[in-house]
Amino acid sequence: MELPGTPSDAVDGVLAQGHGDISALFVSMATRHPEGLDAEYLRWHTLDHRPEQHRLSAVRASLRLVSTPACRAARLPGDQRFDPVDHVMTYFFTDPGGMESFMALSTALGDAGRKLALLPPV
Repeated sequence: MELPGTPSDAVDGVLAQGHGDISALFVSMATRHPEGLDAEYLRWHTLDHRPEQHRLSAVRASLRLVSTPACRAARLPGDQRFDPVDHVMTYFFTDPGGMESFMALSTALGDAGRKLALLPPV
C-alpha cells in the first residue's frame, strides 16, 4: 500500500512541530475468556488497568483490538499459530528500557489487589 503525499519525515514544517519518540512496542495476544467473561475483563482493563500504565513516562500510547465473530469469519488464511487470537493489546514506548517500570508497575498493582486474571495468552 502506498500512502499519498510526501512522507512527514521529509517535510520541514511537520518536523518543526515535533518528533515522534516511539521506538519500542509491547504486544500481547490472547484468546477469549474460557468462561465468556471478556466484557468484564475489558471493562476492568479499559477503565482501571490500562489508565495506570499511562503514569509511566516511557508509555506514549496504547491500543487494544478485539476480534468479533464477524471479523474472525472474514479473516484471510494465515499462520495457524495465530488462529486463536481474539485480543491484541499494544503499548508504545519511548525506548525498550521502559519495560522495567512497566513490569514493576504490574507487580505493584498485583500486590495491591488491582489485577484480574489475564485472558489466556496465545
